[in-house]
Amino acid sequence: MTVYTKEVVTQMVNRYQDAVGRGADYEARSEVVKELADELEVSVASVRSKLTAEKVYVAKAKQASNEDTSTSKEAYAKALSAIVGVELKSMTKATKADLKAVVDYITLASAQYDAENGI
Repeated sequence: MTVYTKEVVTQMVNRYQDAVGRGADYEARSEVVKELADELEVSVASVRSKLTAEKVYVAKAKQASNEDTSTSKEAYAKALSAIVGVELKSMTKATKADLKAVVDYITLASAQYDAENGI
């Protein structure tokens, strides 16, 4: 016999949604999940899975990456090729950070040269 009867699921969903509705953070929501698991004598993973199946579980927010996603590695390699006027096929083997550093340096150096020479 399953522990997840319609009544139990309704109560689980209501308790969890109450926590979400109060603006509870991930730790507080996790505590509700742990309490439900203890009361039902099932694992936390089981309760989390049931809440997920009921489409009410709110996962922990992922931290934003520090990586620049606006410009691709290939775009930096193409920019370098355009700067030197020759196709640099092997540049895509360099890391994105290295390519960005080279493009940024060349762009800055070019701007400084232009400013110093009145161009």
